[in-house]
Amino acid sequence: MNGTQISILLYERDAHLTQTMQWALQSSGYRVLSASHLGQFDSIPLTPPIDLLVLGHTLTSRECAAAIAHASVRWPRIKRLTLVHDNSSALAAARGRRLHLMDAPTRLLSTVSELVGCAASSPCSHIY
Repeated sequence: MNGTQISILLYERDAHLTQTMQWALQSSGYRVLSASHLGQFDSIPLTPPIDLLVLGHTLTSRECAAAIAHASVRWPRIKRLTLVHDNSSALAAARGRRLHLMDAPTRLLSTVSELVGCAASSPCSHIY
């Protein structure tokens, strides 16, 4: 995407899930930052740009929309991956494919790889 190490921002309030995802992604060679509230986005440097925003299942649809809007201004080419807890989740109504959170550990790395490998002109967003 940016010719250097892929940068991922995890936005999630569940510290254990964040830690698990961060470990898995870092072990696969990604640069991973995390935030537990939107205000932390502003302390993340603009360069290198964030390539992928991972939105956690603990966020409301309003929080996700605000995070997407904020991140898109800071890093215009950012892609996103949204984890949902169940099919009745408010987030499940958003655009993209859907994957139950329990499936995420086995598919997280392949999904991230697919997303960050997408062409810059592609919408490349998934709901998981």
